[in-house]
Amino acid sequence: MLHRSGFIFLIVYACRSSVCLFGGASAGCVAGIFGWSAHTDGWQFQFFRFDCHQVVADLRLMDFQYQVDLRMKLISSLLMACAFVFAVPAMGAQGADKDLASLQGVWETLDFRADGDVAPDKLKMQIRLIFKQDKLQIFGLSKEGREYSIKLDPEKKPKVIFITPIGGAFKDQTVPGIYEVEGGNLKFVMPNQVISEPPKAFEAPKGSNLALFVSKRSK
Repeated sequence: MLHRSGFIFLIVYACRSSVCLFGGASAGCVAGIFGWSAHTDGWQFQFFRFDCHQVVADLRLMDFQYQVDLRMKLISSLLMACAFVFAVPAMGAQGADKDLASLQGVWETLDFRADGDVAPDKLKMQIRLIFKQDKLQIFGLSKEGREYSIKLDPEKKPKVIFITPIGGAFKDQTVPGIYEVEGGNLKFVMPNQVISEPPKAFEAPKGSNLALFVSKRSK
């Protein structure tokens, strides 16, 4: 029965030619460990023999598996990053399509304010917003009406609508407005001048050159 053991190791390489542990070992290379172990019947001499070829092969296999695992993790991370990059614009496009669909149709005006002035009730009753695909027509503010092409960015807060006049003094000059659809109601602010930043709130105070529409869907 072994109660206590202690080892003093001396690694001995016996080769027919030179040995390089990590670069490879020549044929017939072996290594041994001399040791002494304490048994109940006294110290005993022992020799443990192993094949260096097997050690080198095992080390190479471990290194190969590590490299494979590392490369697989790197590829997996890259694939996840690519999926995220392509998914975010797709989600934004889906949101824009959904909001554009919710705008389609005719909207009657409940309130209209321009540059701090509140429109009289008679004018409010005449104003109509008509959304058809990616076009917006506004009737009641001019004799022939006004037409715009639109593009939505629902990811911004407030949501942004880019408005490009098809004719008139500001033809082809895109300006940012804001919109909000809630139930059967629409709030829409558009600038009456060329600006680069969208309005911050659904209001049209004096000196802002903004127009605020509060509308309901026409039945």
